[in-house]
Amino acid sequence: MDSTTVAQQIKKQILSKVEPQAIIEIIDETHKHVKHRGYTQGKYHFILNITSQKLSAITKIQAHKQIFKAVEDLMPYIHALSIKIKPE
Repeated sequence: MDSTTVAQQIKKQILSKVEPQAIIEIIDETHKHVKHRGYTQGKYHFILNITSQKLSAITKIQAHKQIFKAVEDLMPYIHALSIKIKPE
């Protein structure tokens, strides 16, 4: 699966499983890690920016758990997922 497809699936799964009203921006930073030791092709680095009143109202740990649960089937393709949540 390519990084664009993985990013689209991350967004789709968060919207359907966690927060349908969220505004989601996903930035692919895989290109910054290609020359790093231990780099594995097909394992992507993403920054996930989410604007959500619902996720902002719970603890950071609870929000991250919900997000990672929603995308658990995509984890074989994700090396790093940085999550930033802000209220609307």
